[in-house]
Amino acid sequence: MSELRKRLAANLKHWRKKRKLSVEELAERCDLHWDMVYKLQRGDRWVGDETLERLAEVLEIEPWKLLK
Repeated sequence: MSELRKRLAANLKHWRKKRKLSVEELAERCDLHWDMVYKLQRGDRWVGDETLERLAEVLEIEPWKLLK
């Protein structure tokens, strides 16, 4: 797994928990399947720019914070 995927996975999990959202709640608010969010958090999937922006918007952060 690439370093960038590891960062995305860790940051997504961090911000989701900080916002007190379950995987299912985050997925629903982003109009994604829960399995997609779960796989992103495990580093098994990569994200497109539109999905990254939706995740960041729901988490109320700038998209770059998911990749730092």
